Amino acid sequence: MKQKTTILTFLSLLLCIGLFATPVSKKMAIQAAKKWVKNMRNSPKNSKREIATIDETYHQSKLVYFVIKFKGGGFIIVSADNTTKPILAYSDSSDFDSQLQNETVEDLMTAYKNFVYENSNNSLSGRNSNIAHPGWDKLLNDKRSLRRKTIIAPLMDDIFYTQSRGFQKFCPKNEKGQSIVGCVATAMAQVMRYWEFPKRGKGSNSYNHKEYGKISADFENQIYDWDNMSKIRADDENALLSFHCGVAVSMNYGTSADGGSSAYSASALSALKRYFKYNRSARMVYRYNYSDENWNKMIKKQLDKKRPVVYTGRSENLQDPEAGSAGHLFVLDGYDTNDQGDYFHINWGWGGNNNGYFYLTEMISHGGKYNWIDNNAIMLNLYPTNMAPEFTSKPKNWIRTGNKYEYTINVEDENRQDTINITFKSLPKWMTVSEKNGDYTIYGTPTESSNGVHKVSIIATDGTKSTKQEFSIIVLGNDEIIETNTIDFETADFSQANFSNNAQNTFSISKENNHFANSGEIQDSQNSTLTLLENFSVETNIKFDYMVSSEKRYDFLIFKIDEKEQKRWSGEIPWSSASFRIPAGKHSLQWIYKKDRSEKKGKDLAGIDNISYQTIKKDNVSPEAPLNLEATGITNISISLNWDASKDNIKVKHYEVFRNNVKIATTKETNFIDKNIYSDKVYSFFVKAVDFAGNVSKKSSSVEIKTTTKTYCKSEARNSEYEWIDFVSYGGMNNQSGSSSGYYDFTNKKATIVTGTTNDLIIRGGFSGDHYTEHYNVWIDYNQNNEFEAEEKVASTSSSSDKNLIFNITTPKDVLLGETRMRISLKYYQPAAACDFFNDGEIEDYTVNIIENSSRNINEIAKNKIISNNIVSSKKAKLSIYPNPTYNASSININFDNYLKNATYIISNLSGNIIKQSSLSKSINIEELSSGWYFLHVFTNKKQYTESFFVPN
Repeated sequence: MKQKTTILTFLSLLLCIGLFATPVSKKMAIQAAKKWVKNMRNSPKNSKREIATIDETYHQSKLVYFVIKFKGGGFIIVSADNTTKPILAYSDSSDFDSQLQNETVEDLMTAYKNFVYENSNNSLSGRNSNIAHPGWDKLLNDKRSLRRKTIIAPLMDDIFYTQSRGFQKFCPKNEKGQSIVGCVATAMAQVMRYWEFPKRGKGSNSYNHKEYGKISADFENQIYDWDNMSKIRADDENALLSFHCGVAVSMNYGTSADGGSSAYSASALSALKRYFKYNRSARMVYRYNYSDENWNKMIKKQLDKKRPVVYTGRSENLQDPEAGSAGHLFVLDGYDTNDQGDYFHINWGWGGNNNGYFYLTEMISHGGKYNWIDNNAIMLNLYPTNMAPEFTSKPKNWIRTGNKYEYTINVEDENRQDTINITFKSLPKWMTVSEKNGDYTIYGTPTESSNGVHKVSIIATDGTKSTKQEFSIIVLGNDEIIETNTIDFETADFSQANFSNNAQNTFSISKENNHFANSGEIQDSQNSTLTLLENFSVETNIKFDYMVSSEKRYDFLIFKIDEKEQKRWSGEIPWSSASFRIPAGKHSLQWIYKKDRSEKKGKDLAGIDNISYQTIKKDNVSPEAPLNLEATGITNISISLNWDASKDNIKVKHYEVFRNNVKIATTKETNFIDKNIYSDKVYSFFVKAVDFAGNVSKKSSSVEIKTTTKTYCKSEARNSEYEWIDFVSYGGMNNQSGSSSGYYDFTNKKATIVTGTTNDLIIRGGFSGDHYTEHYNVWIDYNQNNEFEAEEKVASTSSSSDKNLIFNITTPKDVLLGETRMRISLKYYQPAAACDFFNDGEIEDYTVNIIENSSRNINEIAKNKIISNNIVSSKKAKLSIYPNPTYNASSININFDNYLKNATYIISNLSGNIIKQSSLSKSINIEELSSGWYFLHVFTNKKQYTESFFVPN
């Protein structure tokens, strides 16, 4: 039974495919197509695809292949004779239009027809073995699956360019209509769209067409905008690209009705290299030099490297060489290698139609008449030349002190697939680099110490090639400007710059309408040279006017920078202008008029005039006068001034404030408070602006004001018979008083205190009988606004003692300087307010002079009798200091008699600065004193005593 099954199976297989060559039925073709689809992606979904149509194709009355199309796209071309491979072509997505008027596709389909037809005939005639191709057994055997070795998916499966439908928009046209792109240009454009290269072309091409006249394109000045160029639908970008490809190959344009547009396939290769910067080693390789295996290997090697292969298919009539041949260009962009052989994916350049995997092997001869495959060729190693990265951003080459410099670096690589790395070879110390998503920015704010020239060097590399961007940044001070320096020779000599005329012959000064430098009359084979030596303070363009009257192509005006020729001019050239970039630093510029050894033409001379370049100079432009000066907040002790900022060509440094024509202050702000004025006085103010170069503006309009009268609120006790303020000591002022009428104005008594120091305020109450509890409050009007505010209360206590009460008062550092009011209140029963009227107690007002802690205030202190040049000798009272010198002592001991027991002291240095002050005690801490001489000033209410002491290292 087992043996019978085997025989039946074998017989069935014979019936299905046969061991011998036979025509293939439609049923067998469908069976082959379905098996191929099932194996194509090894997917159940693919195996269930529905067939839409089956087209039979005949050649000389013989059925040669079936075109099976599937719903939703895709097709398979199955041979109608089993002497050839079963599958000739396939696609799992594209449509196949047998009626499509595409000569390139038609040519291959004709090759298929001849291939199947002749194999079938040769089998029938016995010229070939009458055996079926083994591919049928491999495909239809249920026990075997299609074995795939390698598959490269189509590289250009999303690019659907064609020769018309808008892609021909820029192609020439006339009364016959619009010409079409041509398959050569379409294939080129599709490959360029795949690589997205170049950014711009190289050079230009122009030629004359018998129908359309002159046709030209400038590739070098055209940017191909790949980001905005569609891969599918025609737009201006891809239509222009298609036209440029046509012009590059000198396309013989024509309409579809006239047979279309044509060009030599080899021209495409040379154009891609010459005009579009593709690999110079790319070459055309012809099929007849290679075996099937090696030919396929060569193509697959290119596709493995992701390089589409431009393929030229050519039909040549071998029996009639004079019949001509037709060449067609298309692109192989993928392949499928399986046990049926090598299938190459073709993008026909027909809008995606008929794209698919096609079998291109074994079709060598067709009845001895046509040889399609052997006359084919490919472009090998066709890919973009590796271009160095290009800096597309241009930096600013100067910045002012205190301003932020920022430069975002833009680098492009025409090889868009390349990864660009940025490195910074040199940067100023004040500059920082930031990176975000691969974009680099350098930035920084130079200080005044950074003034001058700073070099920047940036390198962009793609791993193979690199480009360097080097430039200088000039940091200008706020007192500097960049100005154009022009040498116009109107001084009638060469004194305007450092010219050197030490050559064989030199330029001289001539005058037509204006003076200019003239090469003068020289002999044959001689030169006349004008040399300018200059230290350029900033990177700049050197510009000049020139004229030449000479023998063309033989006598020249030559311009050199640092001995390197930049350009030369010859012939009759009227006055014209030239410009050349020159970096900062020392450079030599030369203008040379050079004669050959014979003949004179024209005036035989050259002229130079109006040499100009930028240079750094001191600012000499004054600011505009401040506007809208006004006075506000006028009191008896201060006034606020406000004005609009002045305009300056660079920047205003500060403003000078004048009172009664005398400068009283400078300020960077547009406002100022004058606190050194007196009540009930008339003052006049104006302001001037000063820039960093010291240029001073005209004065502003003046404003005149009158200050208010100074008053403080009244405060008084009705009765001072039983308690009163008996003694006050503060800031070198000592006042012994008795009972009054309830208020005493001691503003003629002045205490001098220093900002930021702590001073002892001593108050002693007096009583006529019993001691009652008295409340003491002290205010100092620090902000000098004629009010005693809550935060200006500096002392508060209650006591029934008639001994000294000592308060440590710390004067704020930022307090207003000058004289102000101090009010002391003694009130029975409860504390008094600053402006209080009450029954029992006393109020006393004093003047406090607030000064800065500096030597310049020594005279002010002396005026207030804190330190006097007429020092009272300590011999009238017992006063001594020990140890003296103090050596390592942390304090000094003071020996004094009872006469000084209620005294106060001040320690000052030789410069008059007050170092310390308080009530006199037997020991004074001196740990904070540095080495040097010091004075100890002791005060009673009537006298002052002074001793000196020395603090050694």
